[in-house]
Amino acid sequence: MRPTATVLGGFRHPVHDSQRVFRGVLDAMAHPGRIVGLDAVVATAAPLYRGTMALLLALTDLETPLWLSPSADNDAVLGAIRFHCGSPIVADPSRAAFAVAANAAERPRLDALDLGSDLYPERAATLILQVDGLGVGREIVLAGPGIDGTARLAVDGLDEAFWIERKALEILFPRGLDVILVDGEAVATVPRSTAVEA
Repeated sequence: MRPTATVLGGFRHPVHDSQRVFRGVLDAMAHPGRIVGLDAVVATAAPLYRGTMALLLALTDLETPLWLSPSADNDAVLGAIRFHCGSPIVADPSRAAFAVAANAAERPRLDALDLGSDLYPERAATLILQVDGLGVGREIVLAGPGIDGTARLAVDGLDEAFWIERKALEILFPRGLDVILVDGEAVATVPRSTAVEA
C-alpha cells in the first residue's frame, strides 16, 4: 500500500447529495442513452471528473473492490477513495465490482472484467468510463429495455474497438457488463441489457 498525502472533501451534504446522485444513475440506467446531469457538488482529483468522483462516493463502500486505470491510480484519488469510501483497490480488473477508466485508452478489455455468472449475473462489474463528450461525436443506436424503439447517443472519445467488444458481450446476456459513460458531471449508460449498433 502506498502512503497517501491528500484527502479531498466529499459531498457537502452526504445523505442528500448521495441520494441525488443515486437517483440520477437510476434514471440513466432506466433510460439507456439518456444524458443525465448528476449536479454533483464535490471536489475531485485529476484525472477524475466530478461526475466520476460523485459516482464513487455514492456507489462504492468497504465491500466494493475497485480497479483504477493507470492515470487515476494516484495519491490524491487513492486518498479520497480510501477516506470517503474505504473501497479496496485491486490490481486485477477481473476482481473489481467497479472499474474506473480515466479515458478509453486506459480501459481494460471489456471481457477482462467480471461479467457475472449464469447463476449470479447481477454480480457482474460496472465500468465507469470517462469520455471526451456526450451529445457530441460518433452516434450509436441503442435498443432494448427502457427504450421506446431505438435511441441515439452521441459519444466522443470512444473508438471502434470499444463498440466491437461491447457488441460481442450481448450474446452472454443476462451476463455482461454495465457501462456508465461520464462527461464532466453528466452520465449516460449502456446497460448489459442494451443492444448496440455503432
